[in-house]
Amino acid sequence: RDEIPPAAVSPPTENEIKSLREALGAFFGERNPQKALPLLTNVLQSFERQPPDERAALYRVRGDCYIALKLPQQAADDFSRCLVLMNGPGGERADPSERPLARLGRAR
Repeated sequence: RDEIPPAAVSPPTENEIKSLREALGAFFGERNPQKALPLLTNVLQSFERQPPDERAALYRVRGDCYIALKLPQQAADDFSRCLVLMNGPGGERADPSERPLARLGRAR
């Protein structure tokens, strides 16, 4: 499930990009994790066909959102999922800052 053959990867649609911007804006811009959580979950579902490095970053952000909502188990699950994706095929393309952030988040 974490491995997507290159032929299956297609760029996000305009609506998916719009949803991503809305989710990130709610979390980082508005600092509203309650609003951001369902938006991030929807984005993760629509980004399932995207490369592992992109999905890893989304799981890390949603993990931060769970931390802000004081939901440590859900946060740990997302940080772990981020690390699994980063350690698998395609994960090497992830932003190098994601791995330490996910480890730190999981340790909280």
